[in-house]
Amino acid sequence: MNFAAPHYLYATALFVPAFILFNAWAQAQARRALQRFVGTELLDRLTQSVSPARQKVKAALLLLGLVLLGISLARPRWGATTETLRRKGVEILLAVDVSKSMLARDLAPSRIERARRELQDLLRLLEGHRVGLIAFAGEAFVHCPPTTDLDACSLFIDSMDVGLIGRGGTHIGDAIRQANRVFAQSPASHKALILITDGEDHDTEPVAAAQDTLKVGGKIYAIGMGTPEGSFIPVLDERGNTSYLKDRQGQYVQARLDETTLQKIALETGGAYHRATGAGLELQEILKKIESLEKSELESQKLQRFQERYQLFLLAGFALLMVEAGLTDRRRRASIGAVPMT
Repeated sequence: MNFAAPHYLYATALFVPAFILFNAWAQAQARRALQRFVGTELLDRLTQSVSPARQKVKAALLLLGLVLLGISLARPRWGATTETLRRKGVEILLAVDVSKSMLARDLAPSRIERARRELQDLLRLLEGHRVGLIAFAGEAFVHCPPTTDLDACSLFIDSMDVGLIGRGGTHIGDAIRQANRVFAQSPASHKALILITDGEDHDTEPVAAAQDTLKVGGKIYAIGMGTPEGSFIPVLDERGNTSYLKDRQGQYVQARLDETTLQKIALETGGAYHRATGAGLELQEILKKIESLEKSELESQKLQRFQERYQLFLLAGFALLMVEAGLTDRRRRASIGAVPMT
């Protein structure tokens, strides 16, 4: 036997001596008060019909009934059954661009901040699936391994920011290949890579990498961050003043959204491309496509469930309280002697 709420059991154990002491004190106080009112001689006559034994039985019934109610609150359990909990879903990887171009503000307040918001909104819709996180700039690495603990994944999303990877650049192909390595180790039959980037790749052949994604059972859903017109990239100097990023020739760098590359990547795997919007409609469209994929068993867990038996103690407790309420503390008439007259 074990208890689902043992703190009620501890409270019941403390209640027993407290009840006994209080009951004894209350009876003594009542007798002293009555004695002061009628005197000792008359008190004996008035209490002749009261049975001390019955009073003790009533107190015992009351105490035992309350103890049984306390035990029922502790929810005693015994008789275990074993259940296997199987979780089915899709293996999903979120690949996020954390290069300097994501600081551009053609999406308010910035591309990287909008990406974090989109990820958090999307994560709330992915309950039941296994989700991992890849960060990439000049290189790519698994920031959060695939997990069904979406709260933990959310903490990793909060830490995604420009500068997370020291090496500059935007290597989309490397991010896709990193995802392919994770997918190759997954037992899921269907996988989805959600790629969040502005699409400006630096010669890493992302389309060729996408072809390999299809071979490991994956599809790529790309979300384009930014606008085709682009925006300059703000940076802070040592004094905290805002300036804009320049290239080696001293020209201001204008980060543009490369939708063509992202469309080709998605097309290679039978996925889809969407441009990020303030309303987040692209998330709903991607979720519909993911939910249409065949679900696979991602993990199984054996759980031991105990049968709750509090009903037995609850019923017995109420029964004793009802008996106590119906039991009188008076003697039987035949056992009451005649009261002498003065």
